[in-house]
Amino acid sequence: MIWTPDGVPSLAGKTFIVTGANAGIGLATATVLAGKGARVIMACRNPAKAEGAVVQIKALYNRADISSEVLDLSSLESIKAFARKVLSETKSLDVLINNAGVMTPPYGTTADGFETQFGTNFLGHFLLTLLLLPTLNSTAGARVVTLSSVAHWTGRINFENLNAEKAYSKWNAYSQSKLANLIFAVELQRRLNKAGASTLSIGAHPGVTASELTRHSKVLKIVQGLISQSTMQGAMPSLRAALDPEVKGGEYYGPGGVWKLSLTGDARRQISSPKAHNQAVGTRLWEVAEALTGCHYP
Repeated sequence: MIWTPDGVPSLAGKTFIVTGANAGIGLATATVLAGKGARVIMACRNPAKAEGAVVQIKALYNRADISSEVLDLSSLESIKAFARKVLSETKSLDVLINNAGVMTPPYGTTADGFETQFGTNFLGHFLLTLLLLPTLNSTAGARVVTLSSVAHWTGRINFENLNAEKAYSKWNAYSQSKLANLIFAVELQRRLNKAGASTLSIGAHPGVTASELTRHSKVLKIVQGLISQSTMQGAMPSLRAALDPEVKGGEYYGPGGVWKLSLTGDARRQISSPKAHNQAVGTRLWEVAEALTGCHYP
């Protein structure tokens, strides 16, 4: 059976945060949620683009409860400021969708000195999730959806070169960051279970989707031109992970069938690399992330 949001009841009264929601998959995700009546907070780095996206969604749904807040995932201070502001105005949080990301840029570092992809894709979302977790845990049926990629299959957590101190390969750094995201989703569920929390942590990936994410890669732009799906199709795995009542914590959703490299198709539960479920690596990566961000599991 093909899953779509059509059968999802009204989301009125529920609050969602979507990072990187001003374009691509994030914008499609926010649009569907707003159309279902949810309160949607678009967490975006560029305020002008975010406000443009708000206008775009309100043109479709004039009563949409949607707003934007500045969130730069490459800055720990920006993440903390975002969390403080949102939590001062939000008493419950139903779903956090960790959607934003960068892909294969030239070597660079975040405001805090982390390699750009590891710092933004993984560490930024790690800190954001932990800061919001007490509110998520106090909201019945809350979920955290973290986007990974089929690239996680080729990823390796190189603890001796996490921040490209010794060498930089943009592809290795990208696949490492996306494997880290999936390890995080699995490890977070382990810790939630141990704490007796009802919040679910789920991984997702969009396959190959026509978006701005490939702007740093000529190869992927070519692939995207040959095999890709719309941003709305690419948003379906995230939406299913966020909304389907049959979803369980620790699962992983993506397009297509059970083949691990399905890149397009209907949103379904997928298998993920055994590397994402290595508890020793998960524990070590979590501890490293806590040390680097200065934030610990509540």
